[in-house]
Amino acid sequence: MECRKDRYKLISLAPNVMAYAVKEDMRDSEPPHLICANCYNQGQKRFLNQTIHGSKYDRYNCGTCKEELEVHRRSGGAVQFRAISDYDPYDGR
Repeated sequence: MECRKDRYKLISLAPNVMAYAVKEDMRDSEPPHLICANCYNQGQKRFLNQTIHGSKYDRYNCGTCKEELEVHRRSGGAVQFRAISDYDPYDGR
């Protein structure tokens, strides 16, 4: 699925954790969604799937480049993250 880049904006899920979200005025009938920043930069639209929505952290995965993002919540609303990936931006894997 090729990506129409004008439909998306870069957002921060946590400090230094980026994804692209569809712009509100470009959604049409689509639900809100996130796409993988690695794949977006390769010109591909690949959804980030939220695999965990918990009280302490959320986890998002890309099924294509295998990017895995964990966004941890701490008391007071602060967030911490951990990105786990074998993705190499220089060879596209």
